[in-house]
Amino acid sequence: MFNINQKTEEVKMYYEIGEEHVKPIKVDGFKFFVHAIREVNGVAIKVNDIDRREVYNIVVTDESGLQIAMDNINAAIYEWIEHNTDEQERIINMIMKW
Repeated sequence: MFNINQKTEEVKMYYEIGEEHVKPIKVDGFKFFVHAIREVNGVAIKVNDIDRREVYNIVVTDESGLQIAMDNINAAIYEWIEHNTDEQERIINMIMKW
């Protein structure tokens, strides 16, 4: 049985410092990549477009800051879509979501 009060010599972290995890996401049919990198004092979150250009980056230091970061990331993605796509691309993506 696991004892929460038991001290161990070395605790293995699930995500090592400097380790990067990448996940593709789609927003209104447009593909982006979210990168999460564990740092010493937080987690760096970077969002890139399909050409690997940076859309947004932020460092989150606690769970309460994550929601604010996600709101900012979504706003940056929608701003990117507005400035980097044309109406025909947006129409095609709407049709593909149908």
